Amino acid sequence: ATVAAAAAAAAVVEESLGFDAKNRASARRQATVGVVFLLSTAFQMYIGVKTIRFDFPATHVLEQALLLGLLVLLTNASTWIVVRAVREATKEDGYLVPEFHPHPLYLRSNLALHHCDLCSERGI
Repeated sequence: ATVAAAAAAAAVVEESLGFDAKNRASARRQATVGVVFLLSTAFQMYIGVKTIRFDFPATHVLEQALLLGLLVLLTNASTWIVVRAVREATKEDGYLVPEFHPHPLYLRSNLALHHCDLCSERGI
């Protein structure tokens, strides 16, 4: 009985440490996405100021204006790609227990009596 209790206590401690590690990883991921957002905003502000202060020569005004506008779109595209890569690299793998459920499960503590979005089985 004491061995089982010790094993259960060790499992609770390990789960608690895992939960803390997940919280720290989530905080780092959110901080990274926040920094990318701030850098993207700063780059777009710089491009905006540069566009306003830019002295367009009489020739090729349209082309130069379009290229400066394209910089904003490219900044947004690169930001989207980086944020997507960060989220993809840090996504949770899930737990696969074939006897219990046919695909990996992900812990979401705020979903009581939820039905699986993939196979419509009721959660516990």
